[in-house]
Amino acid sequence: MQAALRLGLHQPHQAGDFVYKDSVNETSLAVRARTWAACTVVNQTMSCYLGVPATIPLVPPRVNDVSLKLPAVLEQHLEIAKLDHEVCQVLGFHESQVNGITQDLMAWFKIFDGQYEVLSARLADSCAQTSRVSLLKARLSLYSLLTTACLNHNPSISLPSSAISHIVDSLKCAEALIHTATNAQSGSLLWPTSTRLAIYHATFYLIKLSASKWGFIDKGAAKRSIRVAWDALRNASRGTHDQFDRVCSAIEYMSTIGTETLYSTSVSVTSRMTSNIVYDTLHCAKQRHDERARTSRPSEVSRASEQESQPCQALGTSGDMTWDGLFDFPYLDLDMDDLIFSSA
Repeated sequence: MQAALRLGLHQPHQAGDFVYKDSVNETSLAVRARTWAACTVVNQTMSCYLGVPATIPLVPPRVNDVSLKLPAVLEQHLEIAKLDHEVCQVLGFHESQVNGITQDLMAWFKIFDGQYEVLSARLADSCAQTSRVSLLKARLSLYSLLTTACLNHNPSISLPSSAISHIVDSLKCAEALIHTATNAQSGSLLWPTSTRLAIYHATFYLIKLSASKWGFIDKGAAKRSIRVAWDALRNASRGTHDQFDRVCSAIEYMSTIGTETLYSTSVSVTSRMTSNIVYDTLHCAKQRHDERARTSRPSEVSRASEQESQPCQALGTSGDMTWDGLFDFPYLDLDMDDLIFSSA
């Protein structure tokens, strides 16, 4: 983003103010505007997955030419990213709270949930496959904030019926995200980072819900969707200990600790905005290692695990599955930063 700002992409009409004697014509103006729009979308996407504030506010390209329009798909992604940015800033990085989570969560949740309903309805007939994945992921981010608060809710006080209804909806959203994203990548060797990370996010979210002690969760449906994600990631793996293989190992390992009280009843990570549940799951997975390994860099731990582990075995491909005690596989350490910036 800093490089884009230095090039003046955020002010496409004033290229010469940023790059000496650089002139603007119709073609370069369109390129600069599209590039800046794409940069802001990627910036917000990475902010959401890493659970940190965006490096700059999400500002659409400033163009005076009304005839200059962004491609429809890019426009869709930009609209989704703008709403996602607002959710992260208002609900997940509120200036009045130490951990950033606003105290008026339910009130703001209803407002943003309504905005997502409107956006979903408006894009329903024209939404591209990648835009649909981004929209489902952005909405799941909103649900994640509410679910985090509910998991850390005083267990002696019953959850409001509205919160229960929203959590059930979040389960359906995560399931839809996994099925949409995996279908989009069916048979493809190259996975866009945004699609790959959306599958990771939805899968870890469902693992958390399936481990919870809430009786209203359809754990069978959650586990079947996790299975769909696992199959897709396993099929995408091209070698032992590549990124897809390591994620599959994380899924396998986390399925064995669902009965552990701390993981099933609370979220220990509370300041990573919309990614609290994802980081909570990954941090729990690190407990498989000793203290030395847990404090090492992800790449170093992965190499150590390769030397100490036994090969993972693939899941069966038919029928439903029972998760309790099913897996006993070595876990190769990874963190969300590693998932984003390392190659598959």
